[in-house]
Amino acid sequence: IFTSATAAVALILEELMSDSRPRTSRVHSWYVMTSHSTSAAAASISSAAGTAAAGPPPPAGPPKVTDVPRPPLRCTLTFRGPCPGHPSSSATRPYATEVPLAAPPEMRGSFFALLCHEEHVRWQKKCGEGATVTKEYVGPGATTDTAPDGSWNVTDVDGSVLRLRPVRHRPLHSCYELRGETAEQQEPVFFCYPLLNIVGNAKCGSSALYHLLGAHPRLAAAFPKNKEYCLFERTIYDYLDGFRRGVWAAPTKHKVLFNGCISYLNGLTFDLILKQPKSLNLYLVREIAA
Repeated sequence: IFTSATAAVALILEELMSDSRPRTSRVHSWYVMTSHSTSAAAASISSAAGTAAAGPPPPAGPPKVTDVPRPPLRCTLTFRGPCPGHPSSSATRPYATEVPLAAPPEMRGSFFALLCHEEHVRWQKKCGEGATVTKEYVGPGATTDTAPDGSWNVTDVDGSVLRLRPVRHRPLHSCYELRGETAEQQEPVFFCYPLLNIVGNAKCGSSALYHLLGAHPRLAAAFPKNKEYCLFERTIYDYLDGFRRGVWAAPTKHKVLFNGCISYLNGLTFDLILKQPKSLNLYLVREIAA
């Protein structure tokens, strides 16, 4: 069980760890793995791996946020040039339109930034080369242009403004300095975004794979408290601050950090907020019956 998955991860790690060249561009790949395991077998693997990797209890995670003030929310697309798919676009003058942002409860907060981005990409593809579509998003997860020092601002789900700046800390990973507006957030927080992310569907063996990765000597959990560390019901600051725990829990810089949030929307959202961090996604699916 999971022999092929373990072999695939080993090959990926060999490729990553043997590449000593400086990485200046984004690394973001998808690997699809099919689970053949039963729940009982997966549970036995998780139990065995968890026993092997047992250690001191991890620190408590950041508090969850269930009810926070929300900043204004607006997604505006501006069309310049004739767009065959949009009857209101014009060849002579720009046309701006508001995009309604509706999402289920589990996609609230910063996920609206992803919805606006995807709508922008969809219309640009639909218009083709005949028109240029620009986006203006105001709301949770909105980012500013990159400053000369490489930093940028991010709007948190409570309307506060965060400052992110890339730093060099761990090979292969995208690492950042994080600051907030409040007094307790003025002290810089340093964290590294996980290079490996387990995503996919439920009941596909993600827990078993998570524990197998945790038992590997060259891997360490980015957030040791729990497996499925996701943004849901957290502020952006609290979520990113949680990855600081993984940095100090794995002091050896040659270890690869991984996370087990199976929501692919979580990864896509932080692709925007962190401006294309280096990441590799292991997508788990169940074997389709013939």
